[in-house]
Amino acid sequence: MRIQPIARRDTVKARAASAQRGYTLVEMLVVLLVLALAVGITVVNLRLILQRARLDAESRELASFLRSVPSQAREVHGLVFLEWDADARRLSITQDPASANLIASHQVPDQVTISTAMPALLRCDTMGRAYVGQSSSMMSTSQTIDLQHIRNVGPLVSYRLVLSPLWSVVAEKRVE
Repeated sequence: MRIQPIARRDTVKARAASAQRGYTLVEMLVVLLVLALAVGITVVNLRLILQRARLDAESRELASFLRSVPSQAREVHGLVFLEWDADARRLSITQDPASANLIASHQVPDQVTISTAMPALLRCDTMGRAYVGQSSSMMSTSQTIDLQHIRNVGPLVSYRLVLSPLWSVVAEKRVE
C-alpha cells in the first residue's frame, strides 16, 4: 500500500470540489437561450397589450367627446355643429357651421385608423336631436365610426361607435 503525502491529497480533493461547484458552458448557454425566449414572448405580448390599451382609451375618449355634444348645445342655449375633418383627423364642436367659434375639439392619434361614412358636418339642438349639415330634417339613420390600431398584432380588435338620430352614442368592441 502506497501512502501519499497529505498535501497532495488535499489538492486533488480541492480540484474535484471546485469542478463540482461551477457550471459548464453548455449549461450557461441553455439558460441564456431560455431567458431570451421568455423575454421575446413577453415583449410581443406587451406590445399587443399596449396597442389594445391605446385603442380602448381612444374609443372611450371619442365616445365621451361625442356624448358631450348635446350638453354643449344646452350650455350655449342653441345649436352646435360637429365637424369631422378627415385630413386633420380632428372632430370639432363649434357654434356655427363656418367653424369660427370653436367650443371643443378632439384629435385622433396617428396610431389609430378611423373610418366613417358620417357627413362632414352634423348639427345638434338643445334637445339632443341630430341633423345633417344645415338641413331642417333630422338625421334619418345611425352613423358609425370604426376605430382600429394601425399595427394590429394578433386577433383583430376594433371598436364601432354608433351615433343615433337622438344623439346617443354606443361603443361596441369587436374581436375577429
